[in-house]
Amino acid sequence: RAGGVLALAATHPELCRPLAPHADALAVELAYGVRHEMALGLDDLVLRRLGLGDAGRPEHALLEACANVAAREFGWHATERRAALGALDQAFE
Repeated sequence: RAGGVLALAATHPELCRPLAPHADALAVELAYGVRHEMALGLDDLVLRRLGLGDAGRPEHALLEACANVAAREFGWHATERRAALGALDQAFE
């Protein structure tokens, strides 16, 4: 997976930013999950593909940033983005 993520990063440097100030995950990892791994939604990206919830609920800013990237990649409108965040909230409860 690393080679594919690096190749995507090389062609899309705007995605090479951390999702939040203290996050290890990069926007390019989410984009790769959508474009090449057939991710099913925000919860799939955050929980299964990136494992961001392995140590508990991530900070709100990180989840918002993930939702923003996912919305761009999936072509979601604001309503779909909010629904995806709601589903992710339920997964953490």
